Amino acid sequence: MLTIPAGLRTVAVIVGFLAGLFLVGAGVYTIYQGFAVEDDVGDALTDEKIFTAEDAAIPEEPVTDADTARAQADVIREHLRTMLSESGITDDSGQPITACAQLPRTDDLPEDQRYLDGTCTKAISRITALGLAEAAFGVSDLVKGFGALLIVVGLGTFAGFFVFQPRST
Repeated sequence: MLTIPAGLRTVAVIVGFLAGLFLVGAGVYTIYQGFAVEDDVGDALTDEKIFTAEDAAIPEEPVTDADTARAQADVIREHLRTMLSESGITDDSGQPITACAQLPRTDDLPEDQRYLDGTCTKAISRITALGLAEAAFGVSDLVKGFGALLIVVGLGTFAGFFVFQPRST
C-alpha cells in the first residue's frame, strides 16, 4: 500500500485546491468573454440596421444573430447569381455566367458590365461581412463551451484531491 507523508499530502491538497480554483475561475472568465463577444457582434449588427429580405429563410427580421446573418447572406448570394445569369453575359462556352469571377477582367468594360462588376464587389463584401458575423457567433459559442469544460475539469480537480487522496502515515 502506498503511504504519503502528512506534509506532502497537505501540499498536494493545497495544490489541488489551487489548481481547481484556477480552472473554475478560468472557466467562468472564459464563459463571460464568450457572452461579451456575442453581445459585441450582435450590437454591431443591430447598429447597421440590416433586415433580412422578404424571400430569405427568415423573412423581414433584423439581422442580430448567426441565423439571420446566414439567411441574409444566402439571399444576397442567390440574388447575385440570378442577376448574373439574367445579364446576358456568357462564358467562353456560351453558358450564362453565374459567378462574379466569370466577368471579363479588362479596363474597357461596357457600362452594363462595369455596373455588374461594382454590384458584385458590393454583394461579395456584404456576404463576407455577414459570414464573418456568423463565424464570430460560432466562435463565441465555442469559447463558452470551452469555459464550461474548464469548470468541469476544475471541479473534478477539487474532487480528485479531496476525495481520492491516499491516507497519510
